[in-house]
Amino acid sequence: LVNPVGLQMAEMPCDPMTSKMLLASKEFGCGSEAVTIAAMLNVQTVLTADKVSDPSQSAVRVFGVKEGDHLTFLNLFNAFMKNDQDMAWCGLVGVSGRAMKRAVEVRRQLVGYMKRFGIPFDTSAGPKGADSVLKCITAGFFVNAAKRYESGGYKTIRGNQIVHIHPLSILAQYSPEWIVFNEVVETDKLYARDVVAIKGHWLAEIAPHVFELPSTTAGRKRQKVTPQ
Repeated sequence: LVNPVGLQMAEMPCDPMTSKMLLASKEFGCGSEAVTIAAMLNVQTVLTADKVSDPSQSAVRVFGVKEGDHLTFLNLFNAFMKNDQDMAWCGLVGVSGRAMKRAVEVRRQLVGYMKRFGIPFDTSAGPKGADSVLKCITAGFFVNAAKRYESGGYKTIRGNQIVHIHPLSILAQYSPEWIVFNEVVETDKLYARDVVAIKGHWLAEIAPHVFELPSTTAGRKRQKVTPQ
């Protein structure tokens, strides 16, 4: 029999990792945040290259958080909705109004799928709310995990490639120990795009079939991660 989770992932109009994140939101109690992040990941070029009249009001400055790009996108979307999807507001903070409108439409479509699959729209709250959202993202994108490398950049867990955080990522200025990312693009280097900071031990907790802590002996081919 085909795994029902696999069938649900196949039905969703997004890539498998994003679909897995949406399904995992039921476990982590953050369906509302997950569907917004998924919508933002499915549109291109949210941040524009245009200079804003007041740099202190730029989207990155106002909405950027050290947890990474996905939560920054979440903050940005919520602010867009609070400002009644105002296109003029988008120009003031340096984001693409067209991309934000598209994200609203994509979110509406994804909400329909989540309702069909019985995924609740819980909202993560409290001091540990951000961790719940980050764990949910990790559940979807764990195959794109990477650890900071001693000679610079990050070594991916899958493939042992050296990648660098994209210069437009909010995390380019923080360099966390562990990251997961949405995709890799190649220019002069391999760059990880759409990046969040995670804790290494989450990988073994969330995907024990792939990762193990150093004290664990089971699983000959599982990757070992160092607890934080």
